[in-house]
Amino acid sequence: MSRPRRALLPLSPTSGEGIVCLCAAAYAIASLHSFYNPQRSSSALRWPSGGDVDIVEVSSMANVVGCSLAIQLALDRREGSPQGHFLGSFVLVAVAAAATAWAESTGDGGGCCGAGGIHRVLGTFVRLSVAGTNLKQARALKLSMPLQGGCLICVSQSLGHMLRLQDQQTWFVTIAIPLAHFCSELASLAGSPPSVNADHQGGLSLSHADALLLSNGAVSVVLWCLMDWNARWLGLLGGGSTDSHHHRRPSLMSRLWAWLFSPEVAEAEAARDAARKEWVLVRAALLFASLLFISLAMRPRSLGGRPSAGGVAASASICLLGTLLYVAGTEGIAGGILGAKDLLLFDGTNASLLVAWLGAVACTIPGLLALARSKAVSNIVLRKLFHVPALAVFASAFLADSPGRQGEVGGRAVPMLRLCSAGVLCVLMLCEFARLRLQGTGVASALTKFFRTFTDDRDSGGFILSHLSLILGLAAPIWIDAGLPRSNWPPLCSGMLAVGVADVLGALVGKAVGSVAICEGSRKTLEGTCAAISGTIACALAWDRAGGGLVSRQGELGFGTFALLCSSACLLEAFTLQLDNLYVPLYLYAVLLLGTLPGAAALAA
Repeated sequence: MSRPRRALLPLSPTSGEGIVCLCAAAYAIASLHSFYNPQRSSSALRWPSGGDVDIVEVSSMANVVGCSLAIQLALDRREGSPQGHFLGSFVLVAVAAAATAWAESTGDGGGCCGAGGIHRVLGTFVRLSVAGTNLKQARALKLSMPLQGGCLICVSQSLGHMLRLQDQQTWFVTIAIPLAHFCSELASLAGSPPSVNADHQGGLSLSHADALLLSNGAVSVVLWCLMDWNARWLGLLGGGSTDSHHHRRPSLMSRLWAWLFSPEVAEAEAARDAARKEWVLVRAALLFASLLFISLAMRPRSLGGRPSAGGVAASASICLLGTLLYVAGTEGIAGGILGAKDLLLFDGTNASLLVAWLGAVACTIPGLLALARSKAVSNIVLRKLFHVPALAVFASAFLADSPGRQGEVGGRAVPMLRLCSAGVLCVLMLCEFARLRLQGTGVASALTKFFRTFTDDRDSGGFILSHLSLILGLAAPIWIDAGLPRSNWPPLCSGMLAVGVADVLGALVGKAVGSVAICEGSRKTLEGTCAAISGTIACALAWDRAGGGLVSRQGELGFGTFALLCSSACLLEAFTLQLDNLYVPLYLYAVLLLGTLPGAAALAA
């Protein structure tokens, strides 16, 4: 794609990215303040109690944003290229804060066992990990003492927040600090370049943002599974939990009594049991992919640099064993298999969708490979054509489960999509695991040739992230369980809007008619960005007219705010030099989730 001649804004792409993230951070802080303190009384800014604003949630985000921005400036100067540290840090803390606040708004935030408690624990862990990484980077870069002091304050805030969780989850407090340190070290390993010494295991050569985001995501999944396993075995989840997939399993006699005399209770219990099994399977798939990434980041190549198919199979088998132990300790292997069968073959809709998805995959991959070999289209168009069938797959599930068609309860097409997308992530991660561990073999060469067909210059490191970023960007919003009601579609559809609509329209229109660059040094055009903004909003309106409920069921989020937040995501996609498929959907998910918080509508007034 040729670089446009004129530039609209006298900014660098990194400066534009920082401005968008700073505006989003201000909106996030204001939304959290309105949620935790609906009266917005300045006198309520004290240590949280009752309905007062949770100063830890608000001030920790402000501190992390400021420290991460200063560290990014120093990192970019040292590395000589944009590392995206500010963007990665903001996306992590924003998603953690938004998911925690939404889970608490369901009324289950008091303890650490229900949905609100688990998200508060995971949010605290992510904040501690990001704050620890900032402190480590500030010391390594030898930044000023005031900045190092600000990073230390962020760590202290996270530790203080963890202290409040100690009564409910003592074991979590015991392992959270070493896990956060491990996560910081894992990000450093993943971001380091490969070593020229064959006996030394180098890193994956990821950018700082990619390494930070993927490491925190992988370790958070492991912690999520540990908490679920601990809660089930120790019986910490009471029957009063509002979370459908964290519900105490009833006894056999109570099930029989409900089946004989209370069929509506038995039906509700069966739905909760199916949802619990579904989430166990999804977490198990994500756990397998996370363990593969952690193993790969710690040792990208085979021991001693000698490729060994047996060693790769043994390493993958250990990761699989950990996953099977989690399933066996929660639902049992047989229960997991039956749960997968029931979900995939739930009714005619699910079965038809599954057949259609398999057919789309079988037709798309050979067709795009043939198109790539013929060189009939450019690389950018070829990559965006991959997004179209992915968008069709996700849109079909959401449309089948839309509130207008299935009522408030909805069907099970989106749960099936959640499980299938997690399975696809496992397959792609396993391929990348084998590709890197078997360097120099025919298998690795074939996999590298296949994946390099759909990459660009942003994916020039050892770890190929393009194919993973597509599925992560589309599916991460539906993997993150924040206790959202099924009628609240905007945050859940953020992956489709950002990757399937905005990214495709912006790239195709920009390549076809783009002549004015959005900023200096950028290949993104004004025409493409305008097409992405207008196309995203028009798609949302058309989706609503088709019964998807994307605009008419926004809860606290008004249409004007929805359009503004989508526009900011399109601007971020235009400015960022990082993998937009990975960061823009998570950014849009976080701000939409914050915008739908109870009390956040007052910001638009």
